[in-house]
Amino acid sequence: MQIFIPAVNTDATKKEQELVYGKKGEVVCMADGFPKPKFFWLYNLSAFPPSFPVDNGDGTLTFYNPAPEHAGKYHCILLVLQGNKMQE
Repeated sequence: MQIFIPAVNTDATKKEQELVYGKKGEVVCMADGFPKPKFFWLYNLSAFPPSFPVDNGDGTLTFYNPAPEHAGKYHCILLVLQGNKMQE
């Protein structure tokens, strides 16, 4: 029996991304693979509080009005049918 874990490429994702307070911006996690990965986000390794950015489901977080309380570490979680990978 052989088990195949699909390759997930995250090389295009910038490790550090900056936003300007009060100005709409996006944080992007890029990945490709087969099957196509699903994107989920964590903030400081926890679920987002309700006032946090919108997760578009495509690897993009949209911040409509970034504020100091949004500062922290965001983790992009890539889920694929046969495995997963976490990108900080």
